[in-house]
Amino acid sequence: MYSASKHALHGFFGSLRSQFIALKQNVVITMCTLGYIGTESAIKELQNSGSDMMLRIVNPASPEDTARAIVAASARRDQELYYPSVTVRATVLLRSLFPQTIDAFMRFISSANHK
Repeated sequence: MYSASKHALHGFFGSLRSQFIALKQNVVITMCTLGYIGTESAIKELQNSGSDMMLRIVNPASPEDTARAIVAASARRDQELYYPSVTVRATVLLRSLFPQTIDAFMRFISSANHK
């Protein structure tokens, strides 16, 4: 459900952005695709779901650095922000190149964490 909602938001705001451009409106929409951010709630969720293995594998971005990146991207009027850039871009690229492999890996991680 989360992925479907996220996909719908990207589609909606991408279309809205195109409409603003076509109408020459001075409105910019910055779509932010965020990776693992080390907020207290995110860490608790990983621990409660049994996915705390991720805490040992991926170093989360700090909430403060994430907020600065979002504000900076908006101020630059960027259309998109991937943050943290390396991990999010790598995930997006790998998913587009090897969707079945990435899905299988995610199922494996999920099942390993719920045993």
